[in-house]
Amino acid sequence: MQVLFHVNEPARLSGAVRNIDNVLDEIPAISVELVVNGPAVRALVPKNDAVARLATKPAVTVAVCQNSLRRFNVEPVQLPDTMTIVASGVIELVRKQEAGFAYIKP
Repeated sequence: MQVLFHVNEPARLSGAVRNIDNVLDEIPAISVELVVNGPAVRALVPKNDAVARLATKPAVTVAVCQNSLRRFNVEPVQLPDTMTIVASGVIELVRKQEAGFAYIKP
């Protein structure tokens, strides 16, 4: 099973983290990707401990949109190395849904 969480609003990031923790508690063998784009990238700096913790879990990928980083003046070096930078958050969403990920927007 594969689940794709999408956050593009800073206020929704903490809810997404709680949702992902709940999913992992219920189904530990699941594969989860959190795509962060738009203004939500600003909520990753200074270091967002909850998202950084998620990014260290083997079942979780935190994918951050390069386009949004540029637009909101966030340097990739400000993010933990455990996060993945993708060229476009929207294209990442399309690719994962095409690959069969269930889409959730908290």
